Amino acid sequence: MIKKLLLLLVFLPSFVLSNEKPHAVLDKHPGSGFFSCFQIAIGLLDDYEQGTYSGVSISFKEDTLYYDKRYGKNWWNYYFEPISFGPSTAPRLSLYSTRKLGTYAYQAGFALSRDRCKKLIDKYIKIKPEITHSLNTFLLDHFHNKPFIGVQYRGTDKFIAESFPLSPQKACQMIKQLIEEKGLEEYKIFVATDTEQFLQLMKKTFHKKIVSFNAMRSSNGKAVHFQRNLSGYKKGLDALLDCLALSRSSFLIRTSSNLSNTALIFNPSLRSHLLNRGTNPTRDRQDEGAHPQ
Repeated sequence: MIKKLLLLLVFLPSFVLSNEKPHAVLDKHPGSGFFSCFQIAIGLLDDYEQGTYSGVSISFKEDTLYYDKRYGKNWWNYYFEPISFGPSTAPRLSLYSTRKLGTYAYQAGFALSRDRCKKLIDKYIKIKPEITHSLNTFLLDHFHNKPFIGVQYRGTDKFIAESFPLSPQKACQMIKQLIEEKGLEEYKIFVATDTEQFLQLMKKTFHKKIVSFNAMRSSNGKAVHFQRNLSGYKKGLDALLDCLALSRSSFLIRTSSNLSNTALIFNPSLRSHLLNRGTNPTRDRQDEGAHPQ
């Protein structure tokens, strides 16, 4: 009896350890854009709160699209405070399954409520103070605490399989018509776009009302985030600042995109109008038309 008890005490720790929930490590998803990765992180954090994991770490490695050796090995930490928590004894599980990561992205981007996603952001995802300061300074300088319209246009790789094509000319025409219909001509317009042609069309149409960041944009139809010769840090910073600025707008006019979807998560009460539907009708958040408040 004593011998059996001693054997139990010897093997009990390993038994408990083997049944401990794993510590999830999000460290590789090189083919995804910034807000696909961001939404994967939200979905993972939601899964953690449902009790699937004992802890979470986000540590994107060097082979991802936003890696820039001047800023460190983990590009998540370029823009956000580090995320790594949970018991040190838990077995670590690297998340490589495309299906699993896709499920997390879908959960955050389309299935979970905006309010739920925002609660997860507020609890776990902290933007670097210098980025928030840069955003606040920009908005104050250009809009002086007055309401403004946000416009987002995705004109490159999004049209391959995820949304119906919408030319820069058609988008600009639809935006002009919508602004006139809603009586919003008095408002300035913040433009977030990956396409230089669209920005120039908006400036030609709305003149001095147009405000935008000095971001990298495509002039040849090739998505900026896939261009490895460009600064990984700047690509991510441009995307994040555009999204955050859109989330501060009073009314958002947008195309189907993870960037504008995430703007709606940062501001759950933001009303918006979607110009083009995605190829899968379930992959767009509900939009509502409204006059800026």
